[in-house]
Amino acid sequence: MAKQRRIHEKLDEIFSKEIFFIVGFTRPGANWLQRVLDAHPDICCKGEGHFTDHLYPMLGRTIGLYNQQTQRSKRLLELTGDKGESADFSFNDLEYLLGRIIGLVFNRWVGDSPVRCIGEKTPENSLNMELLSRAVPKAKFIHVIRDGRDEAVFAWEFSRRVYGEKLNKKYPDFASFSKTFARKWSSAVGKARLHGRNNPDSYMEVRCEDIYIDPAPVVTDLLLYLGMEAGEGAVSACLEAGQEGASPGASTAHREKYFDEDSLRVFHRYGGELLKLMEYEV
Repeated sequence: MAKQRRIHEKLDEIFSKEIFFIVGFTRPGANWLQRVLDAHPDICCKGEGHFTDHLYPMLGRTIGLYNQQTQRSKRLLELTGDKGESADFSFNDLEYLLGRIIGLVFNRWVGDSPVRCIGEKTPENSLNMELLSRAVPKAKFIHVIRDGRDEAVFAWEFSRRVYGEKLNKKYPDFASFSKTFARKWSSAVGKARLHGRNNPDSYMEVRCEDIYIDPAPVVTDLLLYLGMEAGEGAVSACLEAGQEGASPGASTAHREKYFDEDSLRVFHRYGGELLKLMEYEV
């Protein structure tokens, strides 16, 4: 009992801290930000938990199977003349469980460190910010964006290294890949920005292009947004940690290498309006 009580106390302590999630359909930029913020003495920021795209569907399937079994047990009891009551879980229960599990993961990451702010980075969470905000009600979001054409080139090169011949069978050329990517990029970025418009106090947008030009003001603004100390020393330590890892510009490829007139036309068909809305040159 004492051990379980201590876990409850720890989770209460975890959720009393500032919680944030780094999202965005740009993996290099999100990776860089996670490393930079984790270097701050008052912040613990790890990744990738994949809470919404992996864990939540798995929990949902498990709860669904459990509900089926309890309904079956209820029907069997009723056949014997007993009044059965099923122990079904609801969607609200499922979201509560997701939040508790996120707390357990954060508690393991933090340990006994006296940090005041805890974050997690999973780029794919940009599609499920509403769910995360219900599971962790006071959470803040940092949405990292980048010109979708540059990110398409990065994703193409990365996927070719990882999946090799499998990717070639699915996408015989870059043009076919960029069409699919443009659709996914537009959906993810558009959905995240909509959440930001509806929740402006818990949303901050960061452009990778601004990080390339002058990262110090970006990091300062981020620390202030999270309520952390943002003096010159703290910012310098964060930037130094970013230099030691993969910077957001390290994997930037020249789009001219892949985008010809036809593939650009295809990308602009599905992503051009969003590029214009974000004031990228089209």
